[in-house]
Amino acid sequence: MNIMFDNKDSYTAKEYSRNKRIFKIIKIIIFASYFFLLIFFINGITRNSNNILGIFFISGLIYFALIIVNSLDRENIGDRKRNYYTWGKGAGAEGVVGNQLSALGTEYKIISDFQTGRGNIDFIVVGPKGIFTIEVKADKGVISYQNETLLVNGKTTIKNYVRQTMAESLFLSDLLYKKFGRKYFVTGILEFPYGKIDTNSIHGKIDEIWIGGAYFHEYAINKSLNILSKEQVNSIVTSLK
Repeated sequence: MNIMFDNKDSYTAKEYSRNKRIFKIIKIIIFASYFFLLIFFINGITRNSNNILGIFFISGLIYFALIIVNSLDRENIGDRKRNYYTWGKGAGAEGVVGNQLSALGTEYKIISDFQTGRGNIDFIVVGPKGIFTIEVKADKGVISYQNETLLVNGKTTIKNYVRQTMAESLFLSDLLYKKFGRKYFVTGILEFPYGKIDTNSIHGKIDEIWIGGAYFHEYAINKSLNILSKEQVNSIVTSLK
């Protein structure tokens, strides 16, 4: 079963909820106005036969008003669906990986959605085996690497995922250097929880970035030769939070 993850903090999600409430209120006002005007005209029919024409007139106005409101409502729903397909699938994939990361154990500290000022790092993992950034992609299908290009189902991606993941790991390494005055190596992981990795073309690091499918972070973390003490883990996490 596919679950639609709603990013309630996104602008479009908030706008959708606000507009939905507004359209509901407008419809209530329209129906209430129609009811009272209908009663008014019906009560006056015996005194003025033109009130019958008035009933048809206001009925027509209400009909067209509802058409307009329903059209705006459908547009609002369409915006929400488009918004889902831009961030919702990504949020779903991040939710999957986030649940998996919680199984690493209490010695590993997880920071999600870390803002860099130019974007965000989906997950930062700090633990005894080092520091890791995880970029999560919701792409489905076969993930391969040909002619120095990452491909999804044989097609190039809109963004350069490898470069993005590398930039995030370098950003965090530089940030920690500024905070502590020492160089911490940060391992970048590009993870496709819904994808299938072509192990013929991807069987190790690419530009110092690990690339893998579901649960791949476990392999990359266990493979790491970096060692951090408990005190270092706590001080790094505290500085990032």
